[in-house]
Amino acid sequence: MTFLANFTPSLWFKRGLYFERKLNWLGAIDAYQQAIRLDPKHSSSHYNLGIIFGLKGHNQISIQHFLLAASDESISSITFNALYNAANIYSKIGNYQQACALYTKLIKQNKNYASAVFNLAQCYKQMNRFEDAAATWKDYLKIDANSEWSKVARLNLS
Repeated sequence: MTFLANFTPSLWFKRGLYFERKLNWLGAIDAYQQAIRLDPKHSSSHYNLGIIFGLKGHNQISIQHFLLAASDESISSITFNALYNAANIYSKIGNYQQACALYTKLIKQNKNYASAVFNLAQCYKQMNRFEDAAATWKDYLKIDANSEWSKVARLNLS
């Protein structure tokens, strides 16, 4: 029996972080999966797997892990970021309906979440829901009137 047999989910997670810092993706994936094997709801491990699989272009697996990281329905930074990342991947692969649903959920939790509002407007535009997009761009400009992204919002309104 090796010393790894006594690892807790937290120790497996820390091992995953170590491998990530070394850019050893397979080691990190294995460590996070071990943490999840011991604690299927280990949200930090699911979140980090979502990041790694997203970087590697495995979008569906990435989304799955982000949604599992957010499954406890609490309003934590992991949950919030996991939902945002899943929404971004849905948008990237053209599943705008799912992306809109997640962006909307995030905005209900924080109406001033500028990135989610901006991306929701983009999704509406992609879905040819131009009235919804225009209303959302206007909402965005109430939150952020001076950034580079606000210029994009104004262009979309003109």
